[in-house]
Amino acid sequence: MERRAEPTVQLDIDQSILDYLLYNAIRAFICDFRAGSRGDGAHDRHKSCAGTMVQLVASFLILFRSIHPEEHGTKEIQIRLRLLKFTSLFCSRFTSVPIEPSEWKLKSLRDQGHKLRKASDTLGSLVGAVKYESANPVMQVTHKTNPEGNMTTSFHGSAQPTSLIDSLPSFMALSAAQSALQELPVSDVWMRLAAGFMAHAALEQSLVYQMELTDALEEAFAWRFDPGSIAEEGTDDWAINAMFFGEEGEVVGWSDIRNEHIRAVIPPDGISLEAHAKELLANELPIDALEESLMSFIEGLLNAQPKPLYGQLESGKVDGFSKKEVQAMREVVGID
Repeated sequence: MERRAEPTVQLDIDQSILDYLLYNAIRAFICDFRAGSRGDGAHDRHKSCAGTMVQLVASFLILFRSIHPEEHGTKEIQIRLRLLKFTSLFCSRFTSVPIEPSEWKLKSLRDQGHKLRKASDTLGSLVGAVKYESANPVMQVTHKTNPEGNMTTSFHGSAQPTSLIDSLPSFMALSAAQSALQELPVSDVWMRLAAGFMAHAALEQSLVYQMELTDALEEAFAWRFDPGSIAEEGTDDWAINAMFFGEEGEVVGWSDIRNEHIRAVIPPDGISLEAHAKELLANELPIDALEESLMSFIEGLLNAQPKPLYGQLESGKVDGFSKKEVQAMREVVGID
């Protein structure tokens, strides 16, 4: 007969395991990015580790939901689930790990973006009737490894399965959940990170996926406070709208930062979008700076919560426990 712990104890154990797997999966993606940036030879090993960890998380989630069908995990676990979702979407752009979302999931993400664009206010005088000539092939920002083993940024002519605009909804939902958990408003630093993300997403959507620049800008920058929102409380749309709410309507500073980045994307008269984008990427909006900022954001959220219990046990230090107690716990769970 199969032996199991008491239901409440079993839930605690399973949540600890899930938290540990989530933490290590996110950590593996961060290590992958850092190793690739340094070109230290560990890149392939970390990519393999990230892929394995994603598969472990997916397998354990199936088991967790079968054993605890009514449980959704602690708030901290829910944040880490969101963090892994965004991290895997974003990192799919520069890793060989097979972590691209399924076709139906991508369609869902894109339908959400199109719905946002249609529901948002037009950008009016900021955009106007933007016209530009498109060169062939279309421009793509990708990463290559030079002979020294360092990652470089260049333009390429093929689109990737997951675009920046596909990962924006996940980034926004994650940010809103973290803001609600900490009961803190979004900061000026976050607003500039988000606006830079949107600017790059609009450029990519127009140059790579050949969307009209006006539409790309409206979709990428559709995220703001909507006083007439009909989103149901508890949904991601409701939480994101609440994140942008301030004491006097929209949170102070967002409109100015948003408009500043929209204007930066629009090419001056007589300049092609391709030429303008190259100038932006070389100076005001370098892609490597955005990637570094987003990875720092991911790492910051990962470390904002205590390290998982099993991770603390591995390190030999557990908050609130003596060395003797920690050693006893390590023996119980089989850690040498």
